[in-house]
Amino acid sequence: MNPTASPPSFGPAIKLPSPLALPFRVVPDSVHSRVMAGLLNRVLAQYLREGELEMLVGRTLRVEIKDAHLGYNLTCDGKQLKYSGQPPDVTMSGDMHAFLLMLTRREDPDTLFFQRRLSIQGDTGLGLSVKNFLDSLDWDNLPLPQAAQKGLERALNLYQKLFG
Repeated sequence: MNPTASPPSFGPAIKLPSPLALPFRVVPDSVHSRVMAGLLNRVLAQYLREGELEMLVGRTLRVEIKDAHLGYNLTCDGKQLKYSGQPPDVTMSGDMHAFLLMLTRREDPDTLFFQRRLSIQGDTGLGLSVKNFLDSLDWDNLPLPQAAQKGLERALNLYQKLFG
């Protein structure tokens, strides 16, 4: 076995220990949401220009990372993602491990939903549109610095080592 190979992603879900989630709980969701919207606007700029996120115009998507007690409320104004103070139309939720698996592409969104590691509640049509958007992303061509992708990989490896 290659000692530098990534550990397998299958197996039981790994939860973030509650004390480690405390720093996330201190900062309000509105602040988390604004920071996340700014990052996503940069990473998804091409998709926003092409109207790929129009399904969120006037709608609110809530992303909940349950074990970290993090929540992001996002909407789209047609040009960019923004924080939304409105009740969510759809909520996508899961634990930190599931989101890290998706972001590092060790698991695709369909597999994570099928395994019930990620779930959609609320407007399922909107939720499926968001999930299909995630499935269609060309992850290799996103404007993510190499360091960010490597950082996500290291975070997942460390997360699985410490908590798995």
